[in-house]
Amino acid sequence: MKAALSLLALALAASASDRAPLLLAARERIALDDEMFEPPVVFTLRTGEPDQGVSFSYPADASALGRLRRWQIQVLDRDGRKVSFIQGVEPPEGGELPWWGLSPDGRALPEGFYRARLVWVEAPGRVESSPEITVSLFVPPSMALLADAGLRLSRSAQGLLLRVAEGLVFPAGAVELLPAAVPALTQAARLLQAYRSKAVLVRGYTDASGSRAANLALSRARAQAVCRYFVEQGVDAERLRCEGRGAGSPIASNDTAEGRTRNRRVEIVLLRS
Repeated sequence: MKAALSLLALALAASASDRAPLLLAARERIALDDEMFEPPVVFTLRTGEPDQGVSFSYPADASALGRLRRWQIQVLDRDGRKVSFIQGVEPPEGGELPWWGLSPDGRALPEGFYRARLVWVEAPGRVESSPEITVSLFVPPSMALLADAGLRLSRSAQGLLLRVAEGLVFPAGAVELLPAAVPALTQAARLLQAYRSKAVLVRGYTDASGSRAANLALSRARAQAVCRYFVEQGVDAERLRCEGRGAGSPIASNDTAEGRTRNRRVEIVLLRS
């Protein structure tokens, strides 16, 4: 029985060693046609010939990508600290993954050189890693300005999402903008003015205090307050749509004062089309 298990283990090991290695590559953009809607870096997954090591590679096919059931692309700074990542639990479609140069909390990373690697679970108890590559990150000036003003960025299928740093916008139960929110909203208005052809969705949120009806009304009033500010800054009112989401989609626990402060927020979506 032990001999049979040993033979099986050897067979599995041989099978794994015969597989073409998974490699990580990057396509970097320096001049962007539409800097807020094009990623500065696109990671690509490739495979190499087993008998040629990593000297020759080609785009990973569906069979190779199917090995990636749990995976993460890790981006490291010069000191080896993980400063950003892309991850998934299903094989990535097409083998191309955009990286927007953002930290996990939505801050724009400083431009410069970074290292990146692909890490994945090949089998239970066995984690594999690709060789590290060097990536050059160019940060568009407009993105850096948004981060400096206290805006957090992320992308969705709808477009570019801007979130004013939690707790800067509204006090509890009120719709008057806090003075601390003005620099961020002013910078957001400038961005909206730079993309005059794109519609804008403003979503207001509350914490879980109060009734559902009251929270929906309050969140809509908050979204409208932000829209009014944008109009005062010269944004065409016809481009703006306001929504109140109440206490839906919390980003923190409503059981603590800190969590409730974070949930009182506004999200601004610059729609892709």
